[in-house]
Amino acid sequence: MNDSYLDILQARAQRLAKHQRVASKPTEGSNMLLFSLLPETFAVRAECLIEVIRLPEIFHMPGMPPYVTGVFHRRGIILPAINLKLFFNFPKPGLTALDKIVLLRTSRLSFGLLADEVIGLEILTDTDIQPPASNDFAGAIAGIYNHAIPVLDVEVLAGQLFATKNGVQ
Repeated sequence: MNDSYLDILQARAQRLAKHQRVASKPTEGSNMLLFSLLPETFAVRAECLIEVIRLPEIFHMPGMPPYVTGVFHRRGIILPAINLKLFFNFPKPGLTALDKIVLLRTSRLSFGLLADEVIGLEILTDTDIQPPASNDFAGAIAGIYNHAIPVLDVEVLAGQLFATKNGVQ
């Protein structure tokens, strides 16, 4: 290679190596994963998210509450699959895809929520989330985004999902 090409390549490398400031959205809020469970849409804080996967084979477990669809195997761990439609007593909307699992982690356990569609990640600030009008679910709904989307408190939800009848987990 001749010297002029080397000089051009070196100049280009030095330009690219300089730290470039990229304008971005302010991140004062929290990253939220929005997903749908037709006809509803929900949001959860991204820090609770492990991953979103295609619906694996789910095995029914006798004696479980109706909202526990069953269990599935993921990376050497057996996890429960939860249907929020049944937990929140939504009317049955008919056939839906229910072909995804949103894997979530709390300080005590991990579990999967059935989902029809993952909408995406959004940054929400505290002013974007309004308190729920009433909370029949004892704190599982932390707030309401955009006047319609329940923001789930995953820690509280897990406590409600997996509490036994005598209150001991």
